[in-house]
Amino acid sequence: MKKRPYIFNLFFTVLIVISAGLVVSSCGEDRTHEFDELVSPNPWIYKIMTDNYLYYEDIEQPEDADYFKDTPDFFSMLLSDQDGKNGSPFSYVQENTITKATQSDLSYGWELKYIRMDSETTNVAVQVEFVYPSSPAALAGLKRGDIFIKRDGVQYDQSNYTTFAAATEAATLTMLDDSTTVSLPAATDASYDPLVAHTIIEQDGAKVGYICYSKFIVDAGDSSDEYINNLINTIGEMAGEHISDFILDLRFNRGGDIVAAQKLSTILLPKETLGKELFHLQYNGKQESNTTAYLSDESFLNGQSNLDLSRIYIITSGYTASASELVINSIIPYFGRSNVILVGQTTFGKHVVMAGYTNSDFPNYTFWPVVAEVYNAEGTADYDDGFAPDYDITAPVSSTMQDLGSSQEWYVKNVLSLISTGALIDSDTDSSDTEGNFNQQYQRVYPNPKNLEALPLKVKMVTAN
Repeated sequence: MKKRPYIFNLFFTVLIVISAGLVVSSCGEDRTHEFDELVSPNPWIYKIMTDNYLYYEDIEQPEDADYFKDTPDFFSMLLSDQDGKNGSPFSYVQENTITKATQSDLSYGWELKYIRMDSETTNVAVQVEFVYPSSPAALAGLKRGDIFIKRDGVQYDQSNYTTFAAATEAATLTMLDDSTTVSLPAATDASYDPLVAHTIIEQDGAKVGYICYSKFIVDAGDSSDEYINNLINTIGEMAGEHISDFILDLRFNRGGDIVAAQKLSTILLPKETLGKELFHLQYNGKQESNTTAYLSDESFLNGQSNLDLSRIYIITSGYTASASELVINSIIPYFGRSNVILVGQTTFGKHVVMAGYTNSDFPNYTFWPVVAEVYNAEGTADYDDGFAPDYDITAPVSSTMQDLGSSQEWYVKNVLSLISTGALIDSDTDSSDTEGNFNQQYQRVYPNPKNLEALPLKVKMVTAN
């Protein structure tokens, strides 16, 4: 029988001695620190999770050998089956970088949908939903409704479109006519104002306000509050125009900052709700004293007026998640569920909050476990499976798209029909010229792979020294 090399045997001897807890040497010296140095930061992570994780009771005591796992793997093994949905946990590890943005931070500044081109092939067409000003996509001249089919001469299809969706390099895109090309600059980590579109639509002598909001962020990371102030001021100006109805378009909004959600909820609600609870965070049994209520606050309004309407229309999709759902849930107690009218598809379903934990001795990672559930003022959060729409509709695939906020844009014109007549346009028979005549065999393939996960609703950062 072949003998194990001496070094190999020595390593296992040390591992067994340390992991078995034999921390006292022959002369009585406590050598616990040697174990900690070998396995850090995993013992610290275990302490953080057993103290703060919402599902801490599901954490099993790790085996000694488990502490030697790679840090992300150790964190993952602690997670509960209650954490996340569809087999994907909400809690995650963020790898910190100092010198450059991670790939997940990079964006071309667009929103896309992927469409099966016909029933005979697996080819995919890519349609632009919207483009942020000054983004790489905008510099390429792309706009809402544009369709491209190739990247650097390679046809998009069902085998490569998810890979292409994750790409960040400069590229040449071939448009639907298979001859026109555009030069797409490389993706950047720039931040964009999430107020994608806003307008007041006049209908039957009344004014209807419209906002398309793509992400809950307060600013570009410069502590200016520029983005959230722009949103609040825009809605406040609409209130000053005495709009009779309001459409909040959250179909592209996967969530984001909890304070942005608090401020948006404040201005959407009638003035008499100022100072009242919007929502509260319920922590685990060990942290019940930290239960936190978020109130509607007049200081959020920047001197603007609340909408002061009796009902609100919200356009939703399967991407509508997290902070978006928090806003919906927060305004229901004050409007009444029947006056929060959801049009579109069932939302994502996520009502938990994350906290970030870092350790200055181990700066490579930030850990974001689920630490709380979020409830509205009535103590309810019944949307684990998402909010079902009051009017379940999906826009037909079309080769042309009207601008977001246009009275002829498909979702908007259906909501306007609800406002004026109480009924939707018959989507099965509507073939108006405003929607174009896209090949009827075209059909949506898979959800945008860049948007499969809801954005985390973050509440705080904790740094250990």
